[in-house]
Amino acid sequence: MRGIATAVSAANIPGVRDTVPSCGAVVVHVDPLRWSEGGLDQLRGVSVNPAGEAAQVVDVPVIYDGEDLLAVAAHSGLTVADVTRRHAAGVYTVVMTGFAPGFPYLAAVDPRLSLPRLATPRLRVPAGAIGLAAGMTCIYPGGTGGGWSLVGHSDIRLFDPEAVRPATLRPGDQVRFVPVHALAREPGPSSLPPRAATAPAPGGLRVLRPGQLTSVQDGGRWGFQALGVPVSGACEAGARRRANRAVGNADSCAVLEVTAVGPDLRAEEPLLLAWSGAGMAVELDGRQIPAGVAVQVKPGGVVRCGAITGGLRAVVAVRGGLDVPVVLGSRSACLGGAFGGGVGRALLSGDHLPIGRPSGEPRLVPNPWRGGGPIVLRVLPGPDASLLSASVLARLLETPLTVSRHGNRTGCRLSVQVPELCDLAAGERLPSGTVPGAIQCTPAGDLLLLLADRQPTGGYPQVLAVIAADLDVAAQLTAGDRVTLTCCSPDDALRALVSREAALLNGC
Repeated sequence: MRGIATAVSAANIPGVRDTVPSCGAVVVHVDPLRWSEGGLDQLRGVSVNPAGEAAQVVDVPVIYDGEDLLAVAAHSGLTVADVTRRHAAGVYTVVMTGFAPGFPYLAAVDPRLSLPRLATPRLRVPAGAIGLAAGMTCIYPGGTGGGWSLVGHSDIRLFDPEAVRPATLRPGDQVRFVPVHALAREPGPSSLPPRAATAPAPGGLRVLRPGQLTSVQDGGRWGFQALGVPVSGACEAGARRRANRAVGNADSCAVLEVTAVGPDLRAEEPLLLAWSGAGMAVELDGRQIPAGVAVQVKPGGVVRCGAITGGLRAVVAVRGGLDVPVVLGSRSACLGGAFGGGVGRALLSGDHLPIGRPSGEPRLVPNPWRGGGPIVLRVLPGPDASLLSASVLARLLETPLTVSRHGNRTGCRLSVQVPELCDLAAGERLPSGTVPGAIQCTPAGDLLLLLADRQPTGGYPQVLAVIAADLDVAAQLTAGDRVTLTCCSPDDALRALVSREAALLNGC
């Protein structure tokens, strides 16, 4: 599969944004506005070179102390000692990377250790954790959630975005787990040291108070999902583009994305600032700043952003864009991978953000977001739509979904009273590439709606997918919101996207 993905990427077919090899399939991500029917013929004509990258054998130290070790032993009918012995006896092949930066899927485990995924995935898994599920084992890079049973941990660093070969383990490599009593170092999400608040620097923007979750984001990081790197970028692309246009930036310029509660920012040089998105009280020297209106901020001026209402996220842009370093083709922070965004994390008090050179003229940009009222998301069949019977689909469409409090930039959880959904995710499934806006089923019967930091691959079935034109609405869902799904045709989805683009170009 990796050879096919590499060949498709090398073919430079117009509209192709990324390729993700998985077990038995390759997901090709395209830009619907640049894709044409002729692209399918070009895909069929791609020539694949069977020669691949030379494989390596890697010994991975492991301490078998995972929190699910007793449960794995009980499920398999073995003792804990037998579980660890069988796991360490295997020689595993990396069949694919995905889910998170550098995350390796390793096959195949001893049949007695083959477990289903957890009914409810964890919101966060420790770096270096070693898991079991679906007839495979894995190593978590850290900073992500996950649904595999944890049996131990290692100190191997799986991903370095600044290396020539960012992913330590690649498809075809072989892995042996070596039991040890102590590790040489603390596990971490990457090979980079933790980033402290940035040192004082002239000019730019200073973070006085970071708010609940504020990070640097741009249009996203396409082209690296095969290494497990999420696309990221601002969850509400429309807000990013409107805020950028208000200050005269190109759409692609990096901005601040704020969640729930905004930050306090101090200008260290004269700058032009604007914001867009859900409702937010933004003040400069006690004066309210409306959405979509660019304002001049003098050196020392403090912009205070309050709580967000009628949604979850807003965007703050400055003329010239935030000039943090480009990592793997983007300035966006990859929060799960601890890189990008200038500091490799959400912003903290004291962080400094440099500003780039202005390139355009500011303009007045309306902010069309209106919170409250019925929320309807249009959906298309997902890659696993065949699992939905007509009756279950009908019940899903007529039953309002409730957004739970468990959510982040990866996605949000939707609660629904359709018991049959529990059965759709039962049993073992090979991981496959995920798509933007995918709605996954979990064995617990909840639905997961995937957002900007979605994992490039996953094992839960993707039964539906929110259309591209409605992803901005999905990005604003907050706990307690009630959501209704409605089916739409691919032609209607494309027309809706074209209409949204036209509205953005016309300043709406």
